[in-house]
Amino acid sequence: MLDTRNVIDHPVVNTVRTVEPVGKKQYETYKKSVLTDATHSIHDPIKKNKLPLFRSPTPKTKSKQVGQVSMLKDDVALFSRLYIVTQHRDGDLDTFFKHENHPYPPSLAERGKLRQGKKSDLTNILAQKTQEEPSGSFDVRVLDGAAVVHLLPVTGITTFDDYASGVFVPHIMRQLETSMRVDVVWDRYLDNSIKESTREKRGKGVRRKVAGQTKVPGNWPDFLRDPTNKVELFQFLSEKIVSTTFPDGKQVFATSGASVVCSGTDHSMPPCDHEEADTRIVVHLQDALESGCTTCLVRTVDTDVLVILIGKYHFLASKYPSADIWVAFGSGKNFLFLHINAICSTLGKEKSTALPVFHSFTGCDTTSSFFGKGKKSVWEAWGAYTEVTDAFNFIVEHPHAQITVDCQEFQMLERFTVVIYDKTSPLVSVNEARKELFCQKNRTMENIPPTQQALLQHTKRAVYQAGIWTTCHQAQQQTPTAEGCGWTLDAETKSWVPVWSSQPAAAKAKLKDMTCAHEYAVAVSNWFDVLGALENPVKLWDTFKRETLQAAKECIGERPRSRHGFVSTETLEKIEESRAARLPGNQDQHRALSRRIRTLLRRDKERYVRSLAEDVEGHLNANNLRPAYQALKKP
Repeated sequence: MLDTRNVIDHPVVNTVRTVEPVGKKQYETYKKSVLTDATHSIHDPIKKNKLPLFRSPTPKTKSKQVGQVSMLKDDVALFSRLYIVTQHRDGDLDTFFKHENHPYPPSLAERGKLRQGKKSDLTNILAQKTQEEPSGSFDVRVLDGAAVVHLLPVTGITTFDDYASGVFVPHIMRQLETSMRVDVVWDRYLDNSIKESTREKRGKGVRRKVAGQTKVPGNWPDFLRDPTNKVELFQFLSEKIVSTTFPDGKQVFATSGASVVCSGTDHSMPPCDHEEADTRIVVHLQDALESGCTTCLVRTVDTDVLVILIGKYHFLASKYPSADIWVAFGSGKNFLFLHINAICSTLGKEKSTALPVFHSFTGCDTTSSFFGKGKKSVWEAWGAYTEVTDAFNFIVEHPHAQITVDCQEFQMLERFTVVIYDKTSPLVSVNEARKELFCQKNRTMENIPPTQQALLQHTKRAVYQAGIWTTCHQAQQQTPTAEGCGWTLDAETKSWVPVWSSQPAAAKAKLKDMTCAHEYAVAVSNWFDVLGALENPVKLWDTFKRETLQAAKECIGERPRSRHGFVSTETLEKIEESRAARLPGNQDQHRALSRRIRTLLRRDKERYVRSLAEDVEGHLNANNLRPAYQALKKP
């Protein structure tokens, strides 16, 4: 719009362009159906077009409660599916727990999305490792630009020019009072990014064109939710930095897309292909250290930045031994200074270097956190199973390594996952731990580990993200595609979605074995040539039945029969009578007995199922899951 400079969404633009022909077409249709053909009454309501408009309401999303109710319904259905599975030829709980009971692993997914945890808990843990306070001045201050923009007030600001000259640039000036150099690092927003799901969760604000005389929107946080708004704002502010004259001897660097612009110096930095400021901060920090800076302060509100700096500290210290790195973290009453040197000294080199992989494996923006397992819990698990540090550091030393079920590193991560859920468990397999925790310790499906295959995909996502973090000192990372790294590109939405598992859900896995089905079909078809030579209908049927059952036994396997089946004595007697009537050819009596047998079988089965359901219900009401499963396993 020309007055507000708001940019209209593409669906609304399409509405404006097509509303007239759509209206004319509807008018002609109405005139023909009501006036000419009289196929509709004049009193019939006219359907709404539901065209996207300028003030279309925000699409409603399912609430968390609705998702939880859906999950509970799935858990109730699990008992019936488990019963069906255990009735199948070789159904057993060991096989069942190798598969997820949902399309999305409950321990890793929330309504089909990555399950998000609370990253700030890790900051609180790391903050306990240092109690120092920095001096007031630093050689260089590296600012997470997006964080600064969110924190700076916009009260009394009218236009974007006013914001730049009255808020942002003065803030840079204040930073230069106690430092020689300031670096402002912005995020980049690339198409088809794996970060898209995180951005969707933050919501989408009103799109407004950023220009000097454009009015600043009243709802500043809402404006900053739109990625395009931020791209234009960041570019606008970088241009303002270049055009500003700073005090003599002061240097200011700011990213501008993949490039870096500067003021007050002839020094240039190479282009950088990083997507996030989280990793690009390390490139600027490294450049400052290379230029002779020693005391460094990084301003951020993101735990990821803190983790990355700790992970890269020993690498930087080996090149610049005098480096003294601080982080100004958080805001308001939660603001604190963190001394990276002191934290890394307390943690030790191995644990410090491994921290980014630990963080990505236990939950960040692009990986799932384990349900009910916060950073404090998984940190304690790391202390209980320190051997996993070797696996973490292997991933650090081999960015984007190919992880398989059989490799030693995955086996260590699998054992670590078991420890996360049960620190006293001696098991090394998550599938075995799932069965034990569910059947013996009465854990819910959300509170048991993911299956081995689901954990493998989760590990691939963690390795992919860790690879980006551990190579952040390189200006050109040339990050490989996410395809095959626990992600896949959705053909319809053109966005990256998680691959949850390479195995189907439990019920489908057991009841739809295509290999067995194919073998069975081939075995049965081989008998059709033989059957064609038989003319006696009774002999034909007996042969077909016998050979079909034999093929089923050989290809599919015979289901174990209970010694105490649900078929009553009365029904068994009728079955014998029917067989006796069929052999001499008494078809009328045979058909009558067959109808009676079907009725009796339905009655017997109904009695059996009702009795079984009452038995299971009684155990569930008493919260005794193990006897309930034993009852379900009855054939």
